[in-house]
Amino acid sequence: MSAEGARLNGTFLPCRPARGGATRAAPGRAAGALGGEGTRNTEHHRSGMRARRPPRRWHDPTTPLRARRPSGPSGPLVAPASATPRRPRAPVPRYPRRAMASPYRRGKSKGPSTPEDDGIVGDLVRQFADPYAFYRELVQNAIDAGTTRVDVRIRPGSEGGVRITVRDDGEGMDPEVLEGKLLVLFRSGKEGQEGKIGKFGVGFVSVLAVKPSRVTVRTSRGGPTWTLHLFPDHTYELFEGDAKHPRGTSVILDVPGAELGEFVKRSHAALRTWCRHATLPIHFHAERDADHADRRIDEPLGLPEMQVTAAADEGDTRVVVGLPAEPTPFAGFYNRGLTLFETRQPFPGPLGALHFKVQAPDLEHTLSRDNVRRDAAFRRAMKLVERVVERELVPATLAALREAAEANEPARWGAIVDRCRDPRHPLAIPWSELPVRLLHPHGGVEVMTAARLGYFPKATLALARTELTQQLHAEADPVVDGKLGNGLRGGWESLAELLRIPAAHQTCTLVAPQEPSGVGAALLERLEAFLRAAHRRPDGLQLVRLHGAQASEVLVGGPPRTLPWVAHGPLRGKPFRFLARSGLLLNVTSQPVRDALELAEEDVELAAALLAREVLLRSEVMKDGRDRDLTEAALEAVLEVTP
Repeated sequence: MSAEGARLNGTFLPCRPARGGATRAAPGRAAGALGGEGTRNTEHHRSGMRARRPPRRWHDPTTPLRARRPSGPSGPLVAPASATPRRPRAPVPRYPRRAMASPYRRGKSKGPSTPEDDGIVGDLVRQFADPYAFYRELVQNAIDAGTTRVDVRIRPGSEGGVRITVRDDGEGMDPEVLEGKLLVLFRSGKEGQEGKIGKFGVGFVSVLAVKPSRVTVRTSRGGPTWTLHLFPDHTYELFEGDAKHPRGTSVILDVPGAELGEFVKRSHAALRTWCRHATLPIHFHAERDADHADRRIDEPLGLPEMQVTAAADEGDTRVVVGLPAEPTPFAGFYNRGLTLFETRQPFPGPLGALHFKVQAPDLEHTLSRDNVRRDAAFRRAMKLVERVVERELVPATLAALREAAEANEPARWGAIVDRCRDPRHPLAIPWSELPVRLLHPHGGVEVMTAARLGYFPKATLALARTELTQQLHAEADPVVDGKLGNGLRGGWESLAELLRIPAAHQTCTLVAPQEPSGVGAALLERLEAFLRAAHRRPDGLQLVRLHGAQASEVLVGGPPRTLPWVAHGPLRGKPFRFLARSGLLLNVTSQPVRDALELAEEDVELAAALLAREVLLRSEVMKDGRDRDLTEAALEAVLEVTP
């Protein structure tokens, strides 16, 4: 018999000779490939006891063989007694046992499998980049079986190494499913079934990636318990067990030579990578490891540590989008919480620097398990992500900014604004809706949008409450809290630039009239006389206190008023102009005015003459003759000489 084999759903699966001359056939082999009209399917004890089951003919070339192959086209199922030494008859077990050829192997083999002769199974096992990805496949099968939870236990093996048990309470399997689906490559019982994840029929072979000495599957549908042993050379045994197994399936891997601590650590990491968003509880328990004594693997689909997150549901599809602190992309695709594909490669357009996750029942991974299929379901999901960004993430970002402004959290507010303004990958939020905090509540409102702020042409920004900001508030001009901009990369100057409003202390001046004392009134009276004699009299003289942009000025031109007021922009009145003269406002906080007031306590005439000379010099209207006259008047006052 040659090793051509037969094709199973387009996959080449040859048979393999068994040890001792008997031939073991791969499941899925056509009847005609054996050289006879059909092959008897008989259960028997592995020791050679004749089976008690009537034969049946093959009717489906993809149905796996369930017994050893006859020695010839018309030979007996088991060799005659004369051809083999007679052995003591073994006690008849109360369940049938089946010794099976490899369901996966291709080509001939004379012993245990090696990397060179492991054929298509080795290729499939090696396509799992992470050897611990078998956890994903087992959890996936459990979910497809309708389980309510999955329990993963790791403990030391009885002969060294580790033993892994993955238990579920799903619908279980019978021999037909075990042999006809689980052990047949590229055969799945989930084709066309809505909501099933696995559909390629290759996931179970991933249990061989950690090189177990034996894989045991115990399963029940509430009736008989069936046990499957899968060995490293890809042969298996299937039999009905004695012990009653609860409804569901347990998959047990005995891995020799594995170090318990490292195996536990990598197993937990793999479960978190592949199954952390599973839609059912996954419990992880490791013996002799306090850090992993009893942990939950699953967690809700989300994006922690994001500045802003938004989520939306459309049917059974859920999308979560997040705005990261740095413009680093991330995308994750999941089916019922199991990871199909995660990447940090940027997607085009507005998704280039965002994080998003998509969970959809119609998303599928590629055959190699290293990507998500770019099909119609994928395109629908990406369009939904873009809609969530536009309709959910942008409003959520504005809401987060308002919340930060109301809570007076400049660091959080500034970080979000900086991220949205990042020139590499900006988030297109409507800046007119940017919420900012006011230093003084305006009409009972502490937070105002940039658009509403635009209705106030005299709106300004300040870092703290001062007499100036209080006067601005009294005049119904909103003042933005500049400390909110401390969280921006450029500080409060960036906030002023973003809002296109000036800083109050740079452009506004508070003019606070000061009621003069008797000496001060006398000083103003004599000052007015000296100015009239030397040049011309201003349209009123007033002592004031200046705050803000012109606080350091000695004198300014402006109208004398009885109440405080704010000048937006510089005070540029011309007190000595021939026509339309303004008043002269003397700043009592400046050194010359303060000195004149002190001198007036002793000599009003001298103080007025010196102050008049200072005023004319600063107003740039002093001429040589007038300077001489004022100097002589000052000297006469000092010497008390009558002119």
